[in-house]
Amino acid sequence: MLAMLAAMWYAAEAQSNGAAYLLALLAGVLALISVMHARANLRGLSLRVRAVQAAREGSPGRVRVEIVQEGAAPAFGIELQVVGADQSVYIDQISPGQPRIIELPSPPRAGGATTVLLARSAYPLGLFSMERAVETAATRRVHARPAGNLPLPPAEPLSARDADLHSGARGTARGARGGDDFAGTREFQPGDSPRHIDWRAVARGRPLVVKTWDSSATGVVCIDWESIPLPQSARAAQIARWIELCVQEEKLFALHLPQKDPIGTGSGETHARRCLDALADFTAQTEAAAAGSGAQREGRARAPSTFENSSHLPAGPFFMLSAGLLAAMLPLMDHVALPCLGVALACLIYRAFFRRGVPPLLVRLAVLFGGVALTVFLYAGQRSMEAGIALLVTLMGVKLLESRTPREFQVLALLGWFLCLCMVILDNSLPRTLWCLAVFLLICACMARFRLSSAGFWRPARFTGILFLQALPLMVVLFLFLPRGLLNLTALLNSRLGQSGISTELDPGTITAMAMRLERAFRIEFPDGAVPANEMRYWRCITLTDCRGFSWRRARDIGLKYNPDQPEDGDLRQRIILDPHGAQWLPALDVPLRCVDANGARQDPLNDDTIISPYRIGGMHRYTAWSRPLQLEARPLEGAARRNALQLPDDLPPRVRQLALDWRRDAQTDLEIVQRAVRHLQSEGFKYTLTPDEYVGSAALERFLFEGKNGFCEHFAAAFATLMRVAGVPSRVVIGYLGGEYSDKTGQMIVRQSDAHAWVEVWLEERGWTRLDPTAALAPGRVNNPFRTYLDSGAGSGALADMGLWRRAVFETRLVWDRLNFAWQESVVEYNQESQESWLSRLGIAWQPWHLLLISALVLLSALYAIYRWLRRTRRVSDPWLRAWQLLGEKLRKAGLPARYAGEGPLDYARRVSTPQVDIRALAESYAQGRYGAGCADASLFLAAVRRLRVKSKRGRAA
Repeated sequence: MLAMLAAMWYAAEAQSNGAAYLLALLAGVLALISVMHARANLRGLSLRVRAVQAAREGSPGRVRVEIVQEGAAPAFGIELQVVGADQSVYIDQISPGQPRIIELPSPPRAGGATTVLLARSAYPLGLFSMERAVETAATRRVHARPAGNLPLPPAEPLSARDADLHSGARGTARGARGGDDFAGTREFQPGDSPRHIDWRAVARGRPLVVKTWDSSATGVVCIDWESIPLPQSARAAQIARWIELCVQEEKLFALHLPQKDPIGTGSGETHARRCLDALADFTAQTEAAAAGSGAQREGRARAPSTFENSSHLPAGPFFMLSAGLLAAMLPLMDHVALPCLGVALACLIYRAFFRRGVPPLLVRLAVLFGGVALTVFLYAGQRSMEAGIALLVTLMGVKLLESRTPREFQVLALLGWFLCLCMVILDNSLPRTLWCLAVFLLICACMARFRLSSAGFWRPARFTGILFLQALPLMVVLFLFLPRGLLNLTALLNSRLGQSGISTELDPGTITAMAMRLERAFRIEFPDGAVPANEMRYWRCITLTDCRGFSWRRARDIGLKYNPDQPEDGDLRQRIILDPHGAQWLPALDVPLRCVDANGARQDPLNDDTIISPYRIGGMHRYTAWSRPLQLEARPLEGAARRNALQLPDDLPPRVRQLALDWRRDAQTDLEIVQRAVRHLQSEGFKYTLTPDEYVGSAALERFLFEGKNGFCEHFAAAFATLMRVAGVPSRVVIGYLGGEYSDKTGQMIVRQSDAHAWVEVWLEERGWTRLDPTAALAPGRVNNPFRTYLDSGAGSGALADMGLWRRAVFETRLVWDRLNFAWQESVVEYNQESQESWLSRLGIAWQPWHLLLISALVLLSALYAIYRWLRRTRRVSDPWLRAWQLLGEKLRKAGLPARYAGEGPLDYARRVSTPQVDIRALAESYAQGRYGAGCADASLFLAAVRRLRVKSKRGRAA
């Protein structure tokens, strides 16, 4: 669990993704709260030993336990175990006030010890388990297994004095049966004369036995621990062997143990059991003294959860979890190779939907190595996040194939949580984040459903909602104050996760999808202090010259090459800090003139005025660029360069061709053609909008120009450049960014992914390549203002008067949703180091990483202390006698006196702990008489007496 949380935080830190931070914090806070609920699930449980069955070493005995839930709420998923035993019993649910009798296996090790019960709870999520040990007064004994080859000690003469000493029947050999000798005792049987019962033994607390006489009894076998010539570890087995022989041969025997009262002379099974019990108690005390610790501590270390490693995996929760994992994998289809998803999906269908068992080991190994080899082959050894996620999905499928224990169920659930984080990193839009949150909580409900072990989904769903509401406040506080960017992680950035929407292909809708992404693309510093106006902030990245109608591509033909000029006065110098995007292009202010880069960046040989790095940008990249606002060409555009700039597809619709040819027929120069095209856009009802219609297929361009007439920047740039080529004007499309937010405080300008833009360049003989932005003609507010200001103003909605009621409602709903998505990106996803610093500055907090670490640590410590106090709170009981008795027990505990055993009565407890300095026997009698007697006593008087009691602790302080 801790490793998964660390991985989630690492991924969020590496991507500087606020949504990923939220999900990682949610997982961590839920884990913290689950500890609180796991401990609270044990409160109110009362355990009492009803009977203990003795057993022989190697054969576990049985301990009968009564368990009662005295609290108001039921307890779920309780695992009961005798400390030291190898097996436990799992109880699905314990209803309040309904006692249940459970038989638990006892440890098979030889010896005797106080029975210690262990209650374990992993409810509700199974992330962590809490334990509660209950020490009882019941003695658990395991007799040593008979072993050894030493001969039986010789019998010693049995005198009347020895018979009286060992059996407690002084003088009974005389006159009982004439001249018969005392032959020991045997277990009482119905019909035996009361005169022959050993009443003195009964008075000493021994079982009911009958004295026997035998005229042939001549001696007794004395078994002495100290006289056995064997190691300490082998003596108990040898003594058990001798006792077994004495019983078989019907001989009298006695047992002598160091520092113990000798076990008197006797015979038969009853006497043998008494000797074996004493031997078990002695060996247990000897081992505990040698180990230097109590049996409880030693046993608890050897009490693993047998439920977590069992094969108890119900089909219902497993099917629900498989559905949650499927929901987590579906959004990855756009980012992970389909064969890798197919491997995981096939394993899921085999196990969950077909309800098949775990396949043989060879099949699982074949799937494992085949899936890993397929992933390596498909990604060609790439060290990218997509390759890592694909490998994770494949391994998750293999884990599904072999899962058969609760622990493996838990591992699958944690993998599902991590896949939700991967989804958020790949696409952090509001709809995708809400989907990931829903899947995350669904997996959480599956974990609670598994621990409930009861049919139905309503109860775990309700409980999951409660957990989420409890985690929400702490999650928000940590999100605001937990410092960002502490490690400056960049190891995961050589992938499409950090890429922008800028690519070498332009299709309808590609840049529209970037409009709501507020991730930072790059930062700029202007060392000369010359900050360009917003309408001049065109940041060039890629130039597209291959026209395919409504789509454009970057050509591969070599164009006209020239040597760039050296920077002059008036050229703008920029220091650019580029975030990783996985491609080779380097943005610069239009028009780039020169670049100084340690990696050897150069101007592109295609003469498309772009700057190219020889390596993919996989980390933070710094370079310096010079730009000139206007580009002047000394040479005309001729030959292959002009043909490439006029290239057209063969399948252009006739209506599109006719429109451009009409402009050509009535114009005298290329500039007039451009002007007529701009007026056509302004006068024919074209609208710039964030929610354009979908244009697909071969007729997409024709439908846009003559029917839809609404689009985003890439629609107008692609259509305008194509029409210019039809009209005989060389043109190309440029993709980059428009705008940027400049901060006087930091001296930097930030350009975000939402600033992605497309515009057109046309070749004019008197000017060369000239920038022309159709968006500026239709929506000048977009060019003159930052994108978020333009969006907030509502100017992007276009004219709605001509729309029908239903279409207008849909349009406005989509626009509102886009604004919500934009706000989500700005406030949450882009809440990074700079945003945190700005927010805290407005609160008057001087931003320093250690300040935020201190605040976060205080919040966590406060939450942990609150949870600790909640767990340690005293359960309120309605009985005033019981409340006063609990107060007395708390006083004695603080004074260092032993605690009361589970099931131990108040009078017995008082007799056990009372000393001349602290005598509570009178208080115990008052409590027993008041609570269990006639009930006429006043509990307030007993409470006052308890409060007056002064008990000095071992340190001398009064409690």
